[in-house]
Amino acid sequence: INVGVELLPGGYDELKSIEKIEGIYDQLKRVFAISKQENISTRDAAGRLAKERLAEGRAARNTVP
Repeated sequence: INVGVELLPGGYDELKSIEKIEGIYDQLKRVFAISKQENISTRDAAGRLAKERLAEGRAARNTVP
């Protein structure tokens, strides 16, 4: 995570790194919830969540002029 933040415009920002690290807990909760609700493996739930997030990012990128 720290290296990824270093590559962002403006370089390394400790607060951004901490925000991303703290977000791991919430993302894991989402994976477990999807897994339980849809009776699928956590692997499949994580894959589904990743695909959703990528689609959201693509859609946001396509709407920026």
